[in-house]
Amino acid sequence: MINARQIRRLFALAGVLFLVFIGLGVRLVFLQVLSHDRYRRIADNNTQSLSVRQPRRGEILDANGNPMAVSIPVKRVVANPAVMGAHYAQVAQQLAPLLGYSESELAQKFRPTVIRTNESGLWVTNQYVDLRRKLSFEQWQQVAKKK
Repeated sequence: MINARQIRRLFALAGVLFLVFIGLGVRLVFLQVLSHDRYRRIADNNTQSLSVRQPRRGEILDANGNPMAVSIPVKRVVANPAVMGAHYAQVAQQLAPLLGYSESELAQKFRPTVIRTNESGLWVTNQYVDLRRKLSFEQWQQVAKKK
């Protein structure tokens, strides 16, 4: 049979659990409602990323030591149209001859385009345009000088 002492213990445990859940609820309201803007800014500013680069492949040699297949390092040129703003036409004018595009074709690639809208209803534009792959190191240096 259940005695009065066990009932008091049960109510004390229920009271402690109730206070713990009330505390968790208050903390959730504080984090998700009152501090929402602060943590949203922190998340938006978190732009660092880790990328793993593939190691350079070795050469394939025949029995006499003559190379049969070699890996040639190449570069890739990408751009962020959001950073260029209204200057995309001037950038296109300088880079078009180096990348083998016409100015109008490159300006069209640089023109910011709306991809979607975010939670606030603001437009999100493209942040990545792949301009040319497999550039030699010399070609890439010419493009890098045009910064």
